[in-house]
Amino acid sequence: MDLSKKSFSPYVFAGIAVYHFNPFTFDSTGAKIYLQPLSTEGEGLQQYPNVKQYNLVQMAIPFGAGIKLRITDNVVLAYEISFRQIIHRLSG
Repeated sequence: MDLSKKSFSPYVFAGIAVYHFNPFTFDSTGAKIYLQPLSTEGEGLQQYPNVKQYNLVQMAIPFGAGIKLRITDNVVLAYEISFRQIIHRLSG
């Protein structure tokens, strides 16, 4: 079956993702301030004894479904919905 010639194609997908993030902001002088050391999520504070420092490398499982509708040889209309299940702790 030649999928490039099908006019309607439903599909599903899933995978594994690893990503790195390091949230920051800028202060009033324009200096970059990294947020993790400031405990902006409550980690390490007495009021939140169960909140641990988050790891800057995380994993997620993306999954979803979509449909593609071929209008012409050069035009495809597509709709996709996806979700990400975050795996909260790699280590640390």
